[in-house]
Amino acid sequence: MESFSHSASVKKSKDKSQALNNTHLPDVKIKETFLRSKLSSIHTSHNWRNSSLTGIDLTLFREPPSSLIIPPHLFDEYDMNSSYVIISNSKNKTTSKKIRNSVQLNPKRENSPEQLKDFAIEGIPSQTHKKVFKRPEFINTVKPRISIVKKNCKLEPHNESSVREIMFWNWLGMIKTSNGFEIYPHRSQFKYYVGKGNNGSLVNHVLKSRFWWNRTDCIEEANFVWTQLKNKTILDLIPTYRNNLEKDLSPLILESKIPKSLLNENQENFGFKLILESHSYLNLGKNYFLVADNIKAHNRLQNNNCICNKKEMFKNLKIYYDKVGVNIFDKVPLTFHVENGISDSNFQSFINFYTEGSTWIVKPGEATNRGKGIKVSSSLDQIKDIISRRNENRTYIIQKYIQNPLLINKRKFDIRCYGLITSFANQLQGYFFKDGYLRTSCKEFNIKNTNDKFVHLTNDAVQKNHEDYGKYESGNKLSYYDFQKFLNSINSNVDFFNDIFPQIVDIVKETIACAKDIINDEGKLNSFEILGYDFMIDSDFKVWLIEINTNPCLELSCSYLSKVIPDMLDNSFRIALDPMFPPPESHKRFKPWVKNCNLTNKYILVYSSLSAN
Repeated sequence: MESFSHSASVKKSKDKSQALNNTHLPDVKIKETFLRSKLSSIHTSHNWRNSSLTGIDLTLFREPPSSLIIPPHLFDEYDMNSSYVIISNSKNKTTSKKIRNSVQLNPKRENSPEQLKDFAIEGIPSQTHKKVFKRPEFINTVKPRISIVKKNCKLEPHNESSVREIMFWNWLGMIKTSNGFEIYPHRSQFKYYVGKGNNGSLVNHVLKSRFWWNRTDCIEEANFVWTQLKNKTILDLIPTYRNNLEKDLSPLILESKIPKSLLNENQENFGFKLILESHSYLNLGKNYFLVADNIKAHNRLQNNNCICNKKEMFKNLKIYYDKVGVNIFDKVPLTFHVENGISDSNFQSFINFYTEGSTWIVKPGEATNRGKGIKVSSSLDQIKDIISRRNENRTYIIQKYIQNPLLINKRKFDIRCYGLITSFANQLQGYFFKDGYLRTSCKEFNIKNTNDKFVHLTNDAVQKNHEDYGKYESGNKLSYYDFQKFLNSINSNVDFFNDIFPQIVDIVKETIACAKDIINDEGKLNSFEILGYDFMIDSDFKVWLIEINTNPCLELSCSYLSKVIPDMLDNSFRIALDPMFPPPESHKRFKPWVKNCNLTNKYILVYSSLSAN
């Protein structure tokens, strides 16, 4: 490591003992912390950036390097909550030419025994900032007596506003700990880019509500990029991880300035325990220290097609279920993937299962959504005709149609749910959003009428074109609670939240588990994706997975969705963005913002790749 630009020496005091006269401090670099390990342990090639000191409450840690990731071996025993040594005092001005360039550790007071503890470090003090350094560890020296300014652990009176602030930082600490990273204190304004389509104005609205984010039209300068499709340029800018995260078996302790009983009550009320009490929650400590200013994030995972592509979802789920000893066709309707037309061996297997009058649904195997290219048919000749069409790079999924679907007022419906996958280093986490909705068809169900898409396809992109759209339900949508009311009205003993909801959660968990070694195989440090899951329920109240969508519809087609979708987006950003791009606590807008922001979490942590190992 290059020699420090300034040297430190102990200033002699008339009243000091001979022992203190012989005391020498280690060399220090101005505007840096004392090192807590020997200097020889630091890489000599590491380049420290010389920038002005910033920060008020967290004031100074070692200045961040120009690189994005700070090697953890430089931060032995690093603790954001440790005590500090006050190096300067604004009330103690030095004017003597002899001591003008010295920075005092303690203000001298005449006729005070505290003078015996005083010593100074030579250097040039900042003219605009109070310097606060971490407690130094003195190496090979006689350690002088230093007055330590410790954090006040006394519980202060709290009001609703202060409790919300504490809970917000508690939330960020909880998410960061589960992903094994820490963020340097900053005073930055971040930039985001939102592409066109799929209600980008709503995404912009949710991000704009965060005062520390500003929109940009330049995708290259954005810290966060939101697009409908993967942007390879942005993904290439996200670095790969250097070190694997490891489990920390020590109990998780999140510091709080409020009584434990109040903390637990608020964690329960705000939904934090949906994550904290999950079997998948891990304490990973602090493996990475990140400089938020330099981080890039994208709302797409590198290999999302491994579960969002119909053929890849079927293939990878089958591999997973075969491995764990589960029949895939207990979760997914009977399916055949046909790659080479009627000569394909899988098509020959399909013929063995086909019976006269049975109904099948034929879907493109790749890159389609919103009902495009889907055909319902009971005719073997028609199915042969569809899969014989020679489209470049096109394969087909032939799937058994659920002929006994559960109906609402004689009409078919499916269930749209939301999942969130976050990937940090080698840690893949899966979340399931508690709120979803039912999508109903406009016309009564008739299995014999296979040509009417308004009977069979419940996609909003299809149903909104019918003249009866919104006639029976607002926007053809129902909440889970509306569905439970319907079940009660038909004297069913089924409880949606106890009998159906758990089936859905289990399947979502399994779809993420099947992708854990594929979806981030290039080792990108950080990325995430919101997924739309579609399920159906048959007349026996069994849940079936239909498909997973990489770009779920965000249109607010009814008042219920006007609540659910913005909440889902905001909650997703609180997990995937806010811990990595936290608000500057010293900003004048922070307190008003945290007082009015939504802290309620509705995501359940259902999967962690490290806890599954």
